[in-house]
Parts: sequence; structure tokens; C-alpha cells
Amino acid sequence: MFYKFNAHRVAKADSEKDSTAARRIFQKLTALQRRWAGLMSTGAGKLTSKGLKAVCIMLFLAGSVFCGRLIVQGLMHSGKSKIHGGAGVIRNFADEIQKRQRAEYQIKMYLDSLEKAVVEDSLNQLNQIKK
Repeated sequence: MFYKFNAHRVAKADSEKDSTAARRIFQKLTALQRRWAGLMSTGAGKLTSKGLKAVCIMLFLAGSVFCGRLIVQGLMHSGKSKIHGGAGVIRNFADEIQKRQRAEYQIKMYLDSLEKAVVEDSLNQLNQIKK
């Protein structure tokens, strides 16, 4: 019913877990991160405080310009009515709501007609059986 405990089985299972692909990928990524951090540390250690501030400001400005560009492209892509005024946005939104309501109404009417057809067929079959 119960098996005997074998210590070598537990040690083997732990060593098998260490050799999984996920563990190896994790170890390689952490090694890469440590090397990158070392390079950054030595590179930043060579710069003066003014140089570090200048690099930080340049990176901040470059990131800000890039984000601003993405925002402007997004607004231009979404349509001119959204840039020039809110009325166009509200009008477009109202049109979308009306289209969805019309589609829902048409689906409801279609399903009702199917239900009526089934009831009529049932009544017709019942009348034919009674004759």
C-alpha cells in the first residue's frame, strides 16, 4: 500500500527541476541583466555629474518627443472631427449607438418571426392530425 521513502528519489527530482528549459532561460536572462548593469555602472562611473545630468535630460527630451509624436499620430489617425471639436465626436458616437440599436431590433424581429413560424407550423400539423 505504501512505498518506502528513498532519499535518492527526492534529490533526483530536485536536480531534474533545475535542468528545465525555463530555469535555463531564467538563468541566462539574469546573467545578461547583470552584465548590462555592470556595463552601465562602469559607463556612468566615467561621467561627471554634469554629464550624467545632461544624459538624463537628453533621454527625457527624446522620450517626450517620441511620446508626443505617437499621441499626435493617434489623434490624426482617429479623424479630424475629434481634433477640431467635441460635437463631431458626440455625433459619431450617437450614430454608432443608433446603428447598434437598429441591428438589435432587426435581430429581435427575425427571432420573433422564427418563433411565429414554428408556432404556425405546430398549429398546422395539429389541425392536420385532427382531420
